[in-house]
Amino acid sequence: MARSASDIQAAFAAIRKILGEVPILASEQRLLDELEGPAVEDPSKPVEHKPSTTTRALADGTYATETVYSSTVQEKEKIAKIRAASKAPLRALLLAGDFYTGSVLSSSITKLVLRLHQISSDASVVNSLRAEAMLIMASIVRVGQSRFVAVPIDEDSQERILNCVQTLAQLEDSKPAQEIFLEDTKAAYAKMVSTAERKVAEKRAKENKSSQVQADDQIVFRQFSKKAAGGDLDEVRLLSPMRAFPPG
Repeated sequence: MARSASDIQAAFAAIRKILGEVPILASEQRLLDELEGPAVEDPSKPVEHKPSTTTRALADGTYATETVYSSTVQEKEKIAKIRAASKAPLRALLLAGDFYTGSVLSSSITKLVLRLHQISSDASVVNSLRAEAMLIMASIVRVGQSRFVAVPIDEDSQERILNCVQTLAQLEDSKPAQEIFLEDTKAAYAKMVSTAERKVAEKRAKENKSSQVQADDQIVFRQFSKKAAGGDLDEVRLLSPMRAFPPG
């Protein structure tokens, strides 16, 4: 856990490295523009319109088919090529539609800024990281609403991210929010870890108890067993005397 201002700045440096350039949408759009180049279409060549049919989930839980006609036939292929290019790890997850990770990132950088606000008296440093955190979160929401992601951002993730933005926007008047982010979430996580550890310990104790061998248990050596009149006893008969010699 980041306890000092230097730790928090180091954490932000690591986030910049695995996230890449921000704003994400602007940088991805620039890559698309570079890929398309300054080519000029031949006005005498007819424009090719190809339908694109997709199935979308509606708000009431039903599904609807959407058909889109576009004059830029190769646009989706270009965007897919940009998305598949080598990117920073966290950026690749976001472009693939993993906005739950984006909401977790937003919560984490919000906690870092709130912690820095508590321990640092340098307002310029706090405001700098605060602005950077808000830019990152706004960038995640914007790219999630764009055509560059495989799956659009969901409402729950968007709401969590915007709540984090609002918390940092009202930093001076966010005492209850600071308590929730820095204290309550920590206590809830500690309780969850404690419960998981208790379940693992109970499971191990149960497994150890069931696998114990009693001191008077019979040890069967198959190699030393006598042959029956009808031939060798099979393994099942050796290990299950009750099955070999049923009562009655």
